[in-house]
Amino acid sequence: MNTETQHRKRGRPSMYSPVLAAVIVARISAGESERQICSSEGMPSVQTLNAWKNKHEDFLADTIKARKKASMQYDKRRAALLDRFMAVSKDIYASGRAIPDELTKTYKEDIQRLAREAGLRDDRRFSQRKRIEGCAGQLEEEKAAARKAARKEVERMEEAETFLKAAKWKRMNSWRWR
Repeated sequence: MNTETQHRKRGRPSMYSPVLAAVIVARISAGESERQICSSEGMPSVQTLNAWKNKHEDFLADTIKARKKASMQYDKRRAALLDRFMAVSKDIYASGRAIPDELTKTYKEDIQRLAREAGLRDDRRFSQRKRIEGCAGQLEEEKAAARKAARKEVERMEEAETFLKAAKWKRMNSWRWR
């Protein structure tokens, strides 16, 4: 038996290349999901992408960083939308008009959608995805920063909820003052 035939790989050659990996990582960073990327022409399937992550640790690390970046972008958009809603609501409330339920519903749906998109891309919330753990000190710092950010966000949401309750009470009781 010839030694060339013993060492020859069988099956289709891999499409993996550093250039294709960089394109995929850039698209993930831009906010596209891996399924969206894989469904476009010239891209590997989801199964192939996962196999590449298992085989190439640098690609896995880059996709994790890209998903975190995309998650932060969605979270920033959600926070900006919440701030805009609060500003619009306060302007309406200051003018003595009632805040329309449709406005509240629309903003709420958009804010929830952006929060969901951010959550889908955040590896810390999904145990099924592979994770790369850093040193213990970095993890503790990240946890402390995440707790601080979560407390701040809860305070903002409570402020918004308190304001909306007051505005709703004013609207419900406005007939008494006419």
